[in-house]
Amino acid sequence: MPWVDPNSIQQRLISRDLFLGLKPLSRSGFLYRPEPQSSAQVLSSTPLSHNVTNRRIGAQMEDTKNESADVHARLATAQWVLERHLAWIAAAEVKVGVIVALDTALLGGLATAFAASDSDARTACMYFFVLVAAGAAVLGLFCAAMAVLPRTNGPKDSLLFFGRIAGMDATSYRERVRQATDEQLLADCADQIHRNAEIACDKYAWVRKSMMCSFLAAVPWIAAISLLVKL
Repeated sequence: MPWVDPNSIQQRLISRDLFLGLKPLSRSGFLYRPEPQSSAQVLSSTPLSHNVTNRRIGAQMEDTKNESADVHARLATAQWVLERHLAWIAAAEVKVGVIVALDTALLGGLATAFAASDSDARTACMYFFVLVAAGAAVLGLFCAAMAVLPRTNGPKDSLLFFGRIAGMDATSYRERVRQATDEQLLADCADQIHRNAEIACDKYAWVRKSMMCSFLAAVPWIAAISLLVKL
């Protein structure tokens, strides 16, 4: 039987156990317990493909988080813009109230002066100024009425427009709101902003026409009142 060096066998065992991560207890024996590894050692022992996959997953999660935050910010901005459009519409209707009061006063003063004048002393020039002033004031009132005329043709399938909401029952509307995503609400807000912008432009166009008619009525109204007072 060939002679085997015990030191050689021991060295081989040491090399094997160190390779397996075992901690030597002494030169004569081993404690078969793996050495604790730090997080850096664990990461360094992880295959490269796993590290790349983890980094990609982390990047995708970060992109999704940033995208969600961006949608929330855009939704908040859209809501603010929608509120501004509603405020502009309300301001247009306030202007209409002033114009209606002015035209009503012009027509009332003209009617009072005309009724108090002498019918035999009325001239064609006086009738001309009275008719022009009254016509311009009435036209101003018509434009003012068109400015405050309700516009109820909003976007279809909207969760924000009262006209579409009233067409659904409460259960269906509650379910649709619960299932709506931020992207859908953002698109709905954008449609509402566009529609309210159209309404605001239409209202202000009629307000402008009403103001022009009222100002134009002022000149013949003064002339008519001057002629009627002399009679």
